[in-house]
Amino acid sequence: MDGLLRKLGIAAFGMLVAIYVVPMGVYVSESIRYAGYIFTSQEVLAALGISLKSSIASIAAVVLIGLPGIYYVWSRNDKRIDFISDIFDIPMVIPPSVAGLILLITFGKMGIVGRYLDIAGIRIPFTIVAVCLAQIFVAGPIFFKSYRVGLESIDEELIISAETLGLDDLEIFLKIILPMCRTSILTGMLMSFSRMLAEFGATIMFAGNLKGVTQTLPLAIFSAMETDINVSMAIGLLLIGISVTVQVVHKRLLFRKVKNAG
Repeated sequence: MDGLLRKLGIAAFGMLVAIYVVPMGVYVSESIRYAGYIFTSQEVLAALGISLKSSIASIAAVVLIGLPGIYYVWSRNDKRIDFISDIFDIPMVIPPSVAGLILLITFGKMGIVGRYLDIAGIRIPFTIVAVCLAQIFVAGPIFFKSYRVGLESIDEELIISAETLGLDDLEIFLKIILPMCRTSILTGMLMSFSRMLAEFGATIMFAGNLKGVTQTLPLAIFSAMETDINVSMAIGLLLIGISVTVQVVHKRLLFRKVKNAG
């Protein structure tokens, strides 16, 4: 690296540190003194419970429908199906508030689908089900994308050989596909789960911010800002801790994958 490029690189790296590392360090050092609120505030504990319950249920649903669904897309290699599956990625790039509006217009009391559900006595908005749907809609594609990357790395010759040996589709899926995609699946689950815990925009639009009902940790931060910023800082510290844990586990999974490949 020549002198000019090196200087530009150092300057750019310094800017990255100033933008990301410094604010994070300042926040953690300032908020650590309020960590006790995580264990003593009933509001925080209630929001934590809702966040964990909804995110666990949501990631379970995403995995259950994603594993066979995305495998079907990959195995068919059909342009029409691929085109439809591309729509799954859109929630990752649209504003979360728009995602919440989409769900509300569809499943709301007067929505296209919701009006019929309401007649049947089924109401989704402003319930824990709405929280889960918002999480699935926004964060599910992260899992689908990671899983698809794992599928794309599989040598099709292995599938052909397995078919030659007499394995049926289900045996191939269980004994070859899932084991070979294990790292991609676990990575997708971790990243998707982390995003579900952090979901805000779609949740507040579709599920509301009802304490003890639909108020997740990010929504609790929003509410606490109006009354006690110290509680907000404690919740933020908790979410950062969860995110760091996910990052560490993610890196270990990738390291293990590279090590096994070598």
